[in-house]
Amino acid sequence: MEGQTVTERLTTEFSLSPARGGFRLIRDRSAKTKKMKSRSPKPVADNEAFIALIRVAQEDKEIRAQLQSILQQPLFHRKSLLNTMIQNMTLKGAPKEFISAIGCLLDDTVAEKTQELITGNHYCPVKKAYK
Repeated sequence: MEGQTVTERLTTEFSLSPARGGFRLIRDRSAKTKKMKSRSPKPVADNEAFIALIRVAQEDKEIRAQLQSILQQPLFHRKSLLNTMIQNMTLKGAPKEFISAIGCLLDDTVAEKTQELITGNHYCPVKKAYK
């Protein structure tokens, strides 16, 4: 980017798209998208803080109730609530591991499986039955 003129930068970052009454500039985000897709998130099974959170939720009624109330929310509300919690925890200086554990619940599949685990309604492949 250094050494480029404004025109050169605009032509590499933007493309022209036909619009009513002329053209409009559209930012080319393909490079950013490729970077984002190439980054693979850390598996939840490797997140020790998340595993500890689930274990505590299974043993402690109050924590379980709080997690269940969050996880039972519709998708938009759950994600909004979790993002607000993460922001508040960051501002209050909560441990990064704990913030990361809560952040795992933003994933729909993780949230669904977590809800099954803490309610005790999950499939056990060893016993081939629901617990």
